[in-house]
Amino acid sequence: LPGSRFRTNSEKPTEPFSPTFSMMALGLDFTLFLAFCSLSLSLAFSLPQNTSAGMELVTATCTTPAGCISGLSDEASFLQTSLASRAKSSTSGKKTQASQPSRMPLTPAKRLLASRPVSWVHVPKCGTSFGNALMHLPGMCPNLPLDYVWGATGGEGEQLDIEAACPGSFAAEGRLKWHDHAGVEGFYKSSVEGHGFIMLRQPEQRIMSGWFFQQYSWPEWWFGRPPASLVEYASVISGCAVRVLTRATLQVDLHNSPCGDPFLVRDPEIDLAKHRLRNGFLFVGITDEWDLSMCLLHAAFGGECLAVDFFNNRPGKNSSKDALYNTSALEGYTDKADGALYDEALALFSEQSQRYGVTYESCQPCFR
Repeated sequence: LPGSRFRTNSEKPTEPFSPTFSMMALGLDFTLFLAFCSLSLSLAFSLPQNTSAGMELVTATCTTPAGCISGLSDEASFLQTSLASRAKSSTSGKKTQASQPSRMPLTPAKRLLASRPVSWVHVPKCGTSFGNALMHLPGMCPNLPLDYVWGATGGEGEQLDIEAACPGSFAAEGRLKWHDHAGVEGFYKSSVEGHGFIMLRQPEQRIMSGWFFQQYSWPEWWFGRPPASLVEYASVISGCAVRVLTRATLQVDLHNSPCGDPFLVRDPEIDLAKHRLRNGFLFVGITDEWDLSMCLLHAAFGGECLAVDFFNNRPGKNSSKDALYNTSALEGYTDKADGALYDEALALFSEQSQRYGVTYESCQPCFR
């Protein structure tokens, strides 16, 4: 026929049109399209995002507080605030300049949840009783009775199975016991940073308390004898809190711990201890302001003040709850290393108290 051509034997036949095959191809294309969209959305809304500058936050698209509250879930808001409070340093040593997203404030319950497992850094003679206050924060120890008092019968509750009583609540990495006086150097990054709770005491008061408690931390294993005087004792164990925050010594017994390290504290260690205190701890309390510290603890992490918060596990000799030690026997000796750290602690305590509106007047219900 005109315009027609015949297929030769070398030519392959053209495949006829198949409706079934065409629909399958379209279905496959649509499936791939959906997968691509899902992946794109997942990447766009992932939280957090890793960038070359470190960990950054996902910026909220809202423009008003009302819009932010409706546009962000509680979980996203919680994660953003938690990440913002733990901004990491970049490889250049400078803090990441992350965008500042709108965010809802953390509730005390969420703040406590974010802090778990709590890493109690226990400086000797700064308040073993703090363990009771931590245990009785809401939800920390669901398997303990409400009237339980840790250490009420002596021995600081060594027989207590802390993980069974308080599952997931307390960190014990790098320590022989969750409440001991181990130095944190070996596990600061993995266990303390972002989870640290600590009580600190006026250094000379802490020294006097240790002196009257069997010359606590004196390294007799090194000297082979007791201290010749209070001043010698003070000069050797000075910088105890700085050592706990910067060295890796375990507490083996009463006299073998970071505070009994015979090598004196150096200036770089003081700077490191101050840096860690300010950047790695969620709560810094002051032993000399015990009542106000307990009020601050509950203002930040929830729960009502309890009588057990004010129970003294280990009352020292020659002192009372309301009286300080007479430090004249120190003959003017001062602990310069711990003094510098204590000044930083006082500054942090003041900042935290202002943040949560904690004053003696506002805390009167807590003290009753």
